Amino acid sequence: MIRTTTFFSLSLLLFSAATFASSLNDFTPIKIKENLNGLHLTIESKMVDRISVVKLTNKENIPVSCAVTFKDGPSPASVRRTSLVAGGSKLLSKAFGRSLNGLRLNVTCQKKVAEA
Repeated sequence: MIRTTTFFSLSLLLFSAATFASSLNDFTPIKIKENLNGLHLTIESKMVDRISVVKLTNKENIPVSCAVTFKDGPSPASVRRTSLVAGGSKLLSKAFGRSLNGLRLNVTCQKKVAEA
């Protein structure tokens, strides 16, 4: 009985260590450069598998337009553009075909110009 318990404990320990090591391989550092032009927005980012997701939340009382540039190194940069209503939020994403060592995001926002 003691051998079975010891074997089970060791197996559980090894499984936990392997799972933790696997989660470290999925960690991608994300650097965010903001150019908000005095506007108050919150920016959250996360990597989910090989997809980068950015959540923009407008804390202003006016609509704003934003552009997010995703840059992963040697690949060409990808730009996602959106407009946010006052108090609104949106998710922007970019899928990558390979694992990343790092990701740089450039977020630029400005007051939305009234359309004629």
